[in-house]
Amino acid sequence: MKFRKHNDYVLHTVPSDKRLVHYSKDGWEPICEYLGHEVPEEPYPHQNKNANLLQVQRTKSPLFRKIMFEFKVMASVAVAVIAALIFWFYFPSG
Repeated sequence: MKFRKHNDYVLHTVPSDKRLVHYSKDGWEPICEYLGHEVPEEPYPHQNKNANLLQVQRTKSPLFRKIMFEFKVMASVAVAVIAALIFWFYFPSG
C-alpha cells in the first residue's frame, strides 16, 4: 500500500516534464528518450517475461531455499505431533 501512496504522491507533486512513468513493456525507448541517450542494441531485460520469477527465486535465492527448508522442517514436526496425538487418542495407555 505504501508503494501506491508513494507513486500517487510523486504523480501529484513532481511536474510531468521532470518525471517518467515507465512500463517495462515499453522497452528502452522511453527511458533513453527521457535521459537523452541512444537506445542500446541489447534487448530490454524481461526477467519475469514468462511469469517465472517465483521459479527463478526457488532455484537461485539462498534466502528462499532457507525459508522452504524451514517450512519443510516445521511441516514435518507438525505431522509428527498430529500423528502422536492421534495414536495417543486411539490407543490410550490405560
